Amino acid sequence: MTTSPSATLPLAVFDSGLGGLTVVRALRALLPAETIAYFGDTARLPYGTKSAATVHRFTRQCLGFLMKLSPAPKLLVVACNTASALALEQLKGEFPVPVIGVLEPGARAAAELAGGGAVGAPEPRAFARSYGGLGGGATTDWVDCDGGDDCVGGVSGGAGAA
Repeated sequence: MTTSPSATLPLAVFDSGLGGLTVVRALRALLPAETIAYFGDTARLPYGTKSAATVHRFTRQCLGFLMKLSPAPKLLVVACNTASALALEQLKGEFPVPVIGVLEPGARAAAELAGGGAVGAPEPRAFARSYGGLGGGATTDWVDCDGGDDCVGGVSGGAGAA
């Protein structure tokens, strides 16, 4: 049995800090045979207090660094919520491999599990300002607070978006 070339390429996960290690842990549980590279940009955190242009630039630089790994990754995972909200769509076309985020699937899963109840999640201000909500009847209520990445947001069932 031969192994496909992509089976030997790593997955690469990026976050602005260390929170993305929870994504690595989940990937490791789901895909134990995969090699996973992780980069946390702890030198420039928090991203939540930065402008959209700065977040895009920093994220592009970090993903570019991960693409220089040998072998290069087969997939880039943006585990940073702020980068996902402010830069993910633009970045998808800038790399020769798929670039995905964890924000939307995670938020949808939380809203579904809550069954119309409220779900709290730590979210930076820049994310809360830019994210359009979950759709499908769920509302998104964000609490603006000091502390950048230490802010808290919530998702609750109901009509409309806050």
